[in-house]
Amino acid sequence: MLLWRCRRGARELDALLTPFTEQHYESMPTSQRAALGRLLKRQDPEILDWLFNRTRPDEPELGALIDAILEFKVKKKSQSPETE
Repeated sequence: MLLWRCRRGARELDALLTPFTEQHYESMPTSQRAALGRLLKRQDPEILDWLFNRTRPDEPELGALIDAILEFKVKKKSQSPETE
């Protein structure tokens, strides 16, 4: 169910939220799991604004989750083979 909710209308969100959740959900503390549930109830434009650092969430827990997703994105990108 949760992975289904990670599928969004924006491809950018699909590409981040689904792999992040697949790799980290089981090891997340309960508070971060709850924050992920709250994040997935938000509208795509708001989440995109947070992920592109246009704005920050008011909730500290959501801000920490956004930071974790962005860190995951950087690590994922650095591990990808470069294409020319």
